[in-house]
Amino acid sequence: MTNPADAPAAPPTPPLPADIPEAVAAPRRRWWTMAQAIWLVPLVAVLAVGWLAASEWLQRGPTITVRFASGEGIEAGKTRIKYRNVNVGQVTAVRLAPDLKGVLVTAEMERDAAPLLVDDTRFWVVRARVAGGEVSGLTTLLSGAFIGIDGGRSTETRRHFVGLETQPVVSVDEAGKEFVLHAGSLGSLEIGSPVYFRRVRVGQVLSTDLAPDGQGLRLRVFVRAPYDRFVSSNARFWHASGVDVSFDASTGLRLRTESLLSVLVGGVAFETPAELDAGTPAEAGSDFTLFEGQAAALRRGAAQVLEYTAVFTDSVRGLSVGAPVEFKGFVIGEVASLNIRFDREGGGFTFPVKLHIYRDTAATVVSREAARQRDDNGARFPIERLLSTRSVERGLRAQLRSANLLTGQRYVAIDFFPEHRGESVVNLAAGQHEIPTVRDAFGELQAQVARIAKRLEEVPFEQLASDLRRTLDRIEGAAKSVETTMGGMSRDLLPGVRQTLDEARRAIQDVRGLLAQDAPLPQDVRGAMQDLSRAADAIRQLADTIERQPEALLRGKRAAPTEPEPAR
Repeated sequence: MTNPADAPAAPPTPPLPADIPEAVAAPRRRWWTMAQAIWLVPLVAVLAVGWLAASEWLQRGPTITVRFASGEGIEAGKTRIKYRNVNVGQVTAVRLAPDLKGVLVTAEMERDAAPLLVDDTRFWVVRARVAGGEVSGLTTLLSGAFIGIDGGRSTETRRHFVGLETQPVVSVDEAGKEFVLHAGSLGSLEIGSPVYFRRVRVGQVLSTDLAPDGQGLRLRVFVRAPYDRFVSSNARFWHASGVDVSFDASTGLRLRTESLLSVLVGGVAFETPAELDAGTPAEAGSDFTLFEGQAAALRRGAAQVLEYTAVFTDSVRGLSVGAPVEFKGFVIGEVASLNIRFDREGGGFTFPVKLHIYRDTAATVVSREAARQRDDNGARFPIERLLSTRSVERGLRAQLRSANLLTGQRYVAIDFFPEHRGESVVNLAAGQHEIPTVRDAFGELQAQVARIAKRLEEVPFEQLASDLRRTLDRIEGAAKSVETTMGGMSRDLLPGVRQTLDEARRAIQDVRGLLAQDAPLPQDVRGAMQDLSRAADAIRQLADTIERQPEALLRGKRAAPTEPEPAR
């Protein structure tokens, strides 16, 4: 090998011309850096998509499923879930339930709606509906149905729910109390029917269900605050549905209704009776009885009445349960029941009537001086002192009286009858609670007429006429003897005596004529007696007709129905 050091040296470079510039080395272009930068664009795009996806995922709320009986009006990708009319979710899928007895609706909720998804949250499909006199969901006629949500109060989260078939009447967060009513019949009540207090709408009916034993109904009602404080433990609830028409023995025809809405869709009303203490407000969930009407609801209970019995011998036709018991026009009680009793010894029937006398009935006792000064702040005179043995001895009695001739209704009047003063027939202080009775005024008049007619029938008019005829015959015989005796007397005296005798004879003939069988006087007396007897019978028939047909006073007596012709 040749040693490089031994190689000949290179010839020297000739010098360049002076006018040629010196070459300068240019920097090298880095085309590879630009190529690498191009690859950053998709990387940035991927990062942007990832960031958007992460942001979307972070903002997305939980996914829930709601089971409904039907999927009517629900569409995936269109149906919204709204809370207070604000979108909080959207339906993503609708499919049949595994048991084929319903549908499962899958929905994605907003992140802000996560606190609403607790154990007692309620879902329902909002559609146009009319309930309780209110129209709701009209916007769904144009925009379509949506799913409503009502957040609960529980602290346990939940993701699977069972939807309601009907929209709840009251939201969970509305202030007020729920109460349970027990009724014998539903009437015209339905979910959403109004609840009234003194004709002010204060709540609604939440639900109606049969009692577990099937012997009645259970209604849940809601009373809004602040009206819920008026529902006390002594409150009474009653049906306020339709129009309550009744014939009252004291006031006649009575028509009551809460409002025009209650006439159309029904309702419930409540109130605390005036004689009871309102007390403290009832607890939520308290049970009450739902009465058929206001009169039955406000009727006094067993603790507010005294029980007495009045046994009548007259017909009790026209007297009904609830008829008033009055003392000189003031209502002190009501009729509780009517009964019939057979007297085995006497062979007749009596009619025991149970009376409920109000305990809170009392009179104010004032002195004469206080009465003159119009001072009514005296002591109280309780009703027990009126219905006492001493009052019975002073003539206190119970009597049936007519309250309305048109309807034939009657009531029980307690009053003092002076003709019975001093008669002690019962001892109310010894535990007996039977008030003695007297016949009603019309029956007493009928009895008096019958007694007068009977007494007139017992008068022996024919015997009296015969005795009078014999007496006149004796007088006539005596007159003839006197005339014979006086025959020998002076002719100066005879004309006067004869004239006197002639006048006596004519008088006797006139009396005989009056007492003859075909004379007008006996016939007139007999006719008068017959007319009086017929009048007594007519009064009896009139009384019977009025008792059976009170309307006969206005319309006349109805014709008796014709009996069918016997089959041949």
